[in-house]
Amino acid sequence: MLVDMGEVLALSRHPGGRPWRMEVQNGDERRKNEAIDGIDIAVATTSSRATVFDPAGRFGHIFDPFTGACETRPVSVTVTAPDATTADTASTAHAAMPCRLASTMAISLPGLGVRITLADEPSRSCG
Repeated sequence: MLVDMGEVLALSRHPGGRPWRMEVQNGDERRKNEAIDGIDIAVATTSSRATVFDPAGRFGHIFDPFTGACETRPVSVTVTAPDATTADTASTAHAAMPCRLASTMAISLPGLGVRITLADEPSRSCG
């Protein structure tokens, strides 16, 4: 079963016997979206461009925890985790932190995979 309620949860295998294929929106219309194949995995993506507060898209829903200001880096963070709650929480938290901190956090949480995409940079795995 594949459940999509904002976060995607793939339970068991696809009826065809293969893993489920989930397209990941990267938050940058200039880039091709990626796909993740998985079984018994949840996937959540948070993008600084997903929810904006002004018509120009300058102010979004991700806030820098150190300054309280809107995150200005165009960023997209995709997290894979054993459950949707963890994936959703971790993707939002990772969107507000430097990749160095994201790497430390990803390593400390079992079963967590993190992919961060910054504008004009290739995606990179942080855990």
